[in-house]
Amino acid sequence: MNIYIINNNKTYDITQYVGTATLSGDYQLCARQLDFTLVSNAADSNIQAINCSLGDGVVLKENEKIIFNGFIFERDKSKDDSLINITCFDRGIYLKRNKGIYNVSSTAEAITKRICNDFKINIGSIATTGVNIKRKFINVSLLDIIQTMYFIASEQTNKKYVLRFDDDKLCVIERNETAVLTLDGTINLMNAVISESAAEIINQVIIYDKNNNIINTIKNDDSIKTFGLFQEYIKKGKEDANKQAKQIIADNDIKQKITVSNLGNINCISGNSLIV
Repeated sequence: MNIYIINNNKTYDITQYVGTATLSGDYQLCARQLDFTLVSNAADSNIQAINCSLGDGVVLKENEKIIFNGFIFERDKSKDDSLINITCFDRGIYLKRNKGIYNVSSTAEAITKRICNDFKINIGSIATTGVNIKRKFINVSLLDIIQTMYFIASEQTNKKYVLRFDDDKLCVIERNETAVLTLDGTINLMNAVISESAAEIINQVIIYDKNNNIINTIKNDDSIKTFGLFQEYIKKGKEDANKQAKQIIADNDIKQKITVSNLGNINCISGNSLIV
């Protein structure tokens, strides 16, 4: 892998001065994070002084393929240490940190493109839903606006969507159940920890109408019998309330989590599917 710093419209390969590097991401945050250490010692003439100012561009490549493109947002250095600790974020941070006011009457894909145009964000592949939605957003983060629109659309399309940046372009893709990687204990799986939790179960949803009258109750009898009652309320709107209630129960059932350690692979990106 190679790491480059871009400042004053010039690109510098700093790979030989990088100690460690960690690339991470979270499907709920959109922004990917790159942390690395940079060797710096003014007393050693063999070490080139690298300009790594806040706001400078940083690109990480593997075999000439860009797998991170972002900017330096944090750096620190101890006087007793010859390493500068640098934290970078890709352009997803602009979706997370910027807020907007939008009165939407369009599809999720349309408002996503409008937001990108308003905030000068390059547009990549944007998933098409064809679902027209009316919604008001006041002082809401751009990320929450886009995610909310696609979540509402998913209730009709029965598809799940993932936001990510490819190089410097925002992409919204349909979550693909086809595995990009198989983790095998005899090949590339180093460790796995499996946990289960019933701590956040919801097994009954009461549906109210606009006059606060109960119109239906959706529940999971087996779950109630096993764990007791955990109830939530929703008000019927334009969406199918029964379907919404069933989804709430399904999304808040017993959760299984598998945490794995494996040999590095650039296909392990938040939102991709794996086989363990």
